[in-house]
Amino acid sequence: MKTISLPSAGERSLDIDPAFVHLIRGPGIAKASFPFGDECWIVTDYRAVRQIYSDDAFTRVIEPPAAAPRTTRLVIAGPETIGGTDRGGDNAARRVMRKLLCKESVDALYPMVLRRTEELLDSIESSADPTFDMVADFTDRLPMDVLCHMLGVPATDGDYLRATIAAVFADDNAVDETAAEGSLIELVGYVAELIRRPPVVPATDSMSQLALIADAERLSKAEQLHVGMGLILAGYETTAVALPKLVYYLLSRYGRLNEAPLEDGSRYVDELLRVVALGGGETLPWMVRKPVDICGQRLGPGEFVVPIIGAANLDPSVFAEPNTFDPCRKRFPHMSFGSGDRYCLGSAIARSEISAAVSGLLNRFPNLHLEHSDASATWRFGHALWALESLIVVKG
Repeated sequence: MKTISLPSAGERSLDIDPAFVHLIRGPGIAKASFPFGDECWIVTDYRAVRQIYSDDAFTRVIEPPAAAPRTTRLVIAGPETIGGTDRGGDNAARRVMRKLLCKESVDALYPMVLRRTEELLDSIESSADPTFDMVADFTDRLPMDVLCHMLGVPATDGDYLRATIAAVFADDNAVDETAAEGSLIELVGYVAELIRRPPVVPATDSMSQLALIADAERLSKAEQLHVGMGLILAGYETTAVALPKLVYYLLSRYGRLNEAPLEDGSRYVDELLRVVALGGGETLPWMVRKPVDICGQRLGPGEFVVPIIGAANLDPSVFAEPNTFDPCRKRFPHMSFGSGDRYCLGSAIARSEISAAVSGLLNRFPNLHLEHSDASATWRFGHALWALESLIVVKG
């Protein structure tokens, strides 16, 4: 079987990597190599991807961590981190994160998300310029401001966090390994300072809540660091990457925002998350720990497999006309936030930010449209996720 070298495309877009498109309607599995780590299998079949997330033949505990196939220079989800646990098992970081991001906490955060959304839109609306940059002026600022609020730090820390996180997610076209490692060390030091800070009473921010939980559960400083790093790396980047792409998708498909079928809030958010790949060329590697069959292929212990979430969400055997945005379609759970025991703990916050942002834009600028069709978008390079650098839009 021929090994596919990934990413296969030089150009980035709203679509998934072209190599994945071929597999969706074909075997659903192939040998592949990413810029870093060992050779692996990639899987695009929806049911097989769900199997990887549910079958104890697969584990996210990868040793040695550097062997993990990936697009980032650094190993971001190593052992003991939020993403480095076995199926069905919680490490300390994941147990604590579940408490920090419980429904009550997310519900309490939502008024702040709505308020900040309106403040950002007020600023955009008050400008005499008929155009604005969706990324710089809105979709990048909202999740960062929410993150700073959760950390209990001033919004001015956002610029530092934004630059440091970007370096941590650098791919093979960006900074060298030494620079990326330096940024990660800096970020760990930043989180360590937050942990040493006396907690606010009452505990209204996540780091103060973490301090109280740490005392009650006798968490080590290392375990607290894993939680803080998880909040920062996952609490901003996913939404900051996804949100402008979702808006770009709607405007490029429907011309104006109010022409898109956005009546049912809960349905359109999930359908957007299904049809628009968050990563594009994403990698979240798993290791095989006992013999298992996937898409007719026998995998052995020690081999790596990467489920391609964006492709699984477009599997035509599960989703009729999979590339069509249809909020009223028969519901099957998309895989953008994982599945089962490995479901993303921050998904509710991401959904609340996306819902607040899209609804706010629709209410404030119903005739929102692209300035120059595809020329309105500039893609970011040097970053492992397929993200927009800018998106110039017209208010109406």
